[in-house]
Amino acid sequence: MDRTPPSREFFTLRETMEFTGLSKLVLHAWERRFGLVSPERSETGRRRYSREEVMRLRLLKLLTDSGHRIGKIAHLDQNALRAMLSERGQVESFGPLLSAIESLDNVEMDRILNAHFLTLGPVDFSRQIVLPLMREVGRRWANKSMSVASEHLVSASIRWLLGNSMKLMPAPHRRLRIVFCTAEGEMHEMGVLIATVLALAHGVHTLYLGPDMPAQDIADAAAKADADIVCLAATVGKPAHVVNLISHIRQSVSDRTEIWIGGPAWTGEQASEGLRYLPSLEAFEAAIQEKLAG
Repeated sequence: MDRTPPSREFFTLRETMEFTGLSKLVLHAWERRFGLVSPERSETGRRRYSREEVMRLRLLKLLTDSGHRIGKIAHLDQNALRAMLSERGQVESFGPLLSAIESLDNVEMDRILNAHFLTLGPVDFSRQIVLPLMREVGRRWANKSMSVASEHLVSASIRWLLGNSMKLMPAPHRRLRIVFCTAEGEMHEMGVLIATVLALAHGVHTLYLGPDMPAQDIADAAAKADADIVCLAATVGKPAHVVNLISHIRQSVSDRTEIWIGGPAWTGEQASEGLRYLPSLEAFEAAIQEKLAG
């Protein structure tokens, strides 16, 4: 059976406008005046933009927002555009970013996060920015120096960035298929979302279902997707509940489907055949590499 899904090499005009932040009028003006992109046409005559074109347009939008004239930078490639972001100090320390988060200044927060994302790319953005930033946000929330609203604001923005980055990453080319989600009652999805991005970077086929998934629905999705692995995050809940959850999934999926789990609600003490405990994202990535090498 062919298990390769259709690749996502092209994006519609609407999707391109959403991700880049450009209006239809500006996008078409840039195409005409500077030849920035040359979208293909679908069978029905609609514009289709490549992944590389979308990323370049987003970089140009960020630089023009910071004061650059489009006519002066339109000829530059992506590497030069990213270098300009760094030179202008767009990739900043966490101080200004945390100040924007705490003051609920979503415009400034998004400007800084976008600069980090576009300069680093989705994988390094996840490792170098999202993980340490969210640890600090969590620490400040716990000691009541940051509001729940601030935590939700930055989480929503990062989810949007990473969710859209998955559409822009190269099409999967490995046979390994993994379903990612959190279990019912578990709303903290950042770890499993980053794991999905890391898996995509290794060419793995991924199915990201998001948070708060009932056990039977997870099992049904894994069966329908012909998944090799179900990857779960468990940060809250009693160990007994997590054990019951895994037992339910284990009984409902094929014997060849492994279950990988990480998070502080699982200690790894109840490990069994077909179940793998991954205490960190580094351990997850090592497990992916081991699977692909085998």
